[in-house]
Amino acid sequence: MADDISEDEARLERALRAQERLGWIISALAVLLTAGFMVALTLDWPLLARSLFGHAVTGFAVVAMGLLSLFIAAIALFSAVANRNDALRRAVTKGDR
Repeated sequence: MADDISEDEARLERALRAQERLGWIISALAVLLTAGFMVALTLDWPLLARSLFGHAVTGFAVVAMGLLSLFIAAIALFSAVANRNDALRRAVTKGDR
């Protein structure tokens, strides 16, 4: 029984470390992508300054919406991982009692 508990705790610890790494990776990518987008805005890259879909939408707007969508997807991914780890933690804690 003690081996099962320590194995579950080790699995929880690995899952929490993986969640922490995921958080750092998402944060670093968010900073790098945002900085790259700001550089592109500052340099006024012709490729992104072109009008797309008529005259109202530029490449910058499309890229900005893509970045926002990517950030929302990253938040949803992190939330799903955190919920899974919370369920694992509850199972391990319940097993300790």
